[in-house]
Order: sequence, then structure tokens, then C-alpha cells
Amino acid sequence: TQRACAYWLEGSCRYGERCKFLHAATTVTGLALLTTLKEHKESITGIAMVPDSAVLFTGATDGTLRAWDCNSGTVSDTLRLEGPVEALASGFGWIFAGAGHEVLAWNVKFSQQTLQARAPGNVNALAVGKGLLVAGLGSGEVCAWEFGSGELKSTGTLSKHPSAVTALTVAGGRVYSGSRDGSIRVCEAETGKSCATIVKAHAGELTGLLCWESFLLSCSLDSFIKVWAATPAGTLENYFTFPEGEEEIVGRSGVTGMCGSVDSDGKPVLVCSYRDSTVKVYGLPLFEERGALFSSAEVISLSSAAAGNNLVFSGDKQGAVKVWKWSKDLIK
Repeated sequence: TQRACAYWLEGSCRYGERCKFLHAATTVTGLALLTTLKEHKESITGIAMVPDSAVLFTGATDGTLRAWDCNSGTVSDTLRLEGPVEALASGFGWIFAGAGHEVLAWNVKFSQQTLQARAPGNVNALAVGKGLLVAGLGSGEVCAWEFGSGELKSTGTLSKHPSAVTALTVAGGRVYSGSRDGSIRVCEAETGKSCATIVKAHAGELTGLLCWESFLLSCSLDSFIKVWAATPAGTLENYFTFPEGEEEIVGRSGVTGMCGSVDSDGKPVLVCSYRDSTVKVYGLPLFEERGALFSSAEVISLSSAAAGNNLVFSGDKQGAVKVWKWSKDLIK
């Protein structure tokens, strides 16, 4: 990957065309930086956009949840939580945030309507299913609340890892959770019935889980991205590992997060952030490298908008949120 000029990214390179480093926000063909949002003062820990709305939500360790007007790029509302925001999720017209033991739900259409609940542990991750909010806790528990009745009604603990839950997703009526110990657990969203457990899915902390087509994708600080497929017995098996053929990676940076997106041609891509401050874009299903996104600080949060918007969002440790857009007009 070409190296971008750190001074140019901050708007202060004095070498101009003589600079030996790249003066560009990205090397991904067809993807452009639309704008940078700068109101948070600390690390961005969550980014979410509700489908069919023109509002972007961001959470940060400064303890604020901010709503941005996508047309003007300005903050339209701010909520302050009891501590640093550690998780953010959206679904069914609601935005959900986790800070410490506090869980907050914000109705996007009726911004004055908020719901609150207390989790039995620190909230590390959030995910949304049909009428169900699921949280992964520092205690290792995966617990849930129903929110369709106008309140957050606890349905109890669905599963439990030996160590902190660090990644979470819900799809097809199932909850997929990843832990600091490298394990992945799968359970039924309604009943908590265990479906599968992979004790050593990764050699390091899980940092992301997402479902794509019939597969589960996982990423970790062990530097690997893995693709899992369901077996006839209902368990999960490792279908593919990227990069291939490397038992141990010396000097390769851990993966800190990922999100799925679709380019301007409708092709699926995976956007991944790394500990060395790089963000790489891979084409699926072959993981061909499409290029990189550049930031002046380490990116620790990634998200994408629903189909049709063609947007990708990245948040960094300095509190900046960058908005990227796929466009055929950028392809020569």
C-alpha cells in the first residue's frame, strides 16, 4: 500500500508536488472522501445511520451521542451519557448506545422519545434483531431486551463467554458473539439455545463479526480475517482464512474492525481497519485488494449505510468522522 503524507492529511504539507509521499485521501478507484465531521473531542467508538433517514449518529469516549444532519453536515442534536460511549447500533427506527452499564435507545423519528435500561455489566458491543436489542458485556454475558412495546424489557442472558464479549452481530434469528479469548458462540435469539461454539476461532481478541450471504466473517487482533460456513450438523467450520497460508504473521498488524459495503457496480467489498492506522478495501469473495483509505489518526470504527446510499464511514482516535461515497463518476 502506498504511504500517504501525514502532513497533507492534516492540511499542512509544505513540499507540495515535491513531496515523496502520496497526496490523496484514498487509492480506491470509485471511492471519494465527501467530508470530515469534527465535533467529538475523543475516540469515535460507534457510527450508525438509520435507513431512509438523513441523520447520521456517532458515539465517542467523550460521553456524547451526536446526531448529524446529512444535508448540512452539522450537529442537529446531542445526548450526554453517564460515561464513555463504547457501542452503537441502529435498527427499526431506533439508535442504541451503550456506556458503562447504561443502555440508551433513541427514537429517530420522534427524537424526544428515549428509553433506558441497566445492563448487568459494562456494555462492549450492541446488535439489533427484529424487535430485539442484544448486548455483549465485559463480564462475558450476552443479554437482550425487547423494545417493540415502548420500553426496554429484559429477556435475560442468552449466552456467556469465559471472558469479555468484544464483537457481536444478529442475523437470521441467531446471535453471533466473539470474545477477548478468541472464541465464537452462536445461539438462538429468542431462546438462547446454543447452536455452535468455536473455542479457538482466533488466536487473539475478536474485533468484528458480520454475516455475508450464507457465511459468517470474523476478524481479530491476530491479524486474520476468517470466513465460516455452516455444516449439515449445524456447527461452523473454517471455510477460508485471509491471508492464506500463513500460520504466524511476523510484523503484520492486527485487524481492529470491519464493515461490509457495496461499490458503485453493486459488487460486495469488505472495509478493514488495522492497528498500524491503515484501512484497506477488499473485493469479495476473493479478497483482492482494491486500495486503501488514509487518516491522520488510527481508525477504530467503521460503518456503512444501507443499500442505495453507497456510503462508508470511518471514525478515528482524534474524534474525526470521515464520510466516503462510492460513485461511477469517479471511475475513469
